[in-house]
Amino acid sequence: MTNSSVNKYEDDVILVSRAKSGDSKALSMLIEKYSENIKIKAYTFNCVHVKDNEDLYQEGMMGFVSAVYYYDENRGASFNTFMTRVVSNRMIQVYNNMRDYSKVFLVTENNSEKFLNSVDNSNMTPEEHLVSTESYDEYLLFIDSEFSEFEKKVYKLFLKNLSYNEMSIILECTVKSIDNALQRIKKKIKEFFEKQKI
Repeated sequence: MTNSSVNKYEDDVILVSRAKSGDSKALSMLIEKYSENIKIKAYTFNCVHVKDNEDLYQEGMMGFVSAVYYYDENRGASFNTFMTRVVSNRMIQVYNNMRDYSKVFLVTENNSEKFLNSVDNSNMTPEEHLVSTESYDEYLLFIDSEFSEFEKKVYKLFLKNLSYNEMSIILECTVKSIDNALQRIKKKIKEFFEKQKI
């Protein structure tokens, strides 16, 4: 192996540049290099439940992916410095939300409406069902009780506008698993609103 081919995947700036260009190997190498540090940071927060720390880790990984695509070496900071700031800020924001709300499953009404608009059901609109606080609370309870843990994670990532590939990397699964989960989610949501209409 030549020096040039070795260096291609050694330097963060090169890896970030290649990841931005669609090189999934470069993105995977960056994730492998930094994911353990992000996980350690997530577990330094004083959370009541272990799953809350896991949620912080997932949020940190989403921040990491954002940092990859928004990093600009010309601004003077190293990727490590920039990424650490982005990930830390995201975790702190989410942690503060956890303390402010009893439910940690962070889905806003607007994001839910956006997702529900993609469900193929021309006879119903999310606005018809999410008008009152009661109906929205019912929707959150439905998610909590009817979605598997994996489906909850996929749903949250989907609402963050991540691609199937990005979701598969963060959740360490195949793109097919992501697609299957989203199909199940859409079916469950559709059935939920059909019952609400009765």
